[in-house]
Amino acid sequence: MRLSITSILLIAVTCLFWFYAVSRADGLVGLWREETGNTNNMVEAYMAISFGTNGSVAISCIIKGNGVKDMRTPFWGTYTMIDSNTVRLDLKSDSMMPYEKMTSIDSFVITGDRLEMVSLTTSDVLKTRKYRKFKP
Repeated sequence: MRLSITSILLIAVTCLFWFYAVSRADGLVGLWREETGNTNNMVEAYMAISFGTNGSVAISCIIKGNGVKDMRTPFWGTYTMIDSNTVRLDLKSDSMMPYEKMTSIDSFVITGDRLEMVSLTTSDVLKTRKYRKFKP
């Protein structure tokens, strides 16, 4: 079978796009802590989102106060890159039936160790959340 120049170019462009999308996913991998949590004199509360190399995602609520740290993971699931700055989150929760899932399509921008994610809320309002890469 003989490949035409057009076919070879199409394959090359597809490969470049795939490698670019994978490199953007690599930028998401890791633990991100919300920059603007809720704090008062006694308690600090913030969200964290973790993207795994295997396509897993977990969204956690972290509450610290009086020397105690409580972490709950109300949402977990998988993520899929749609394009270079759009990700699809397929999430589950303990409060959902086993067959239910929530899908969110979020745009994002990574600048250095900062992540901005824009998503629709349940009331169809755009919500921007700002995270900073967690470094242990």
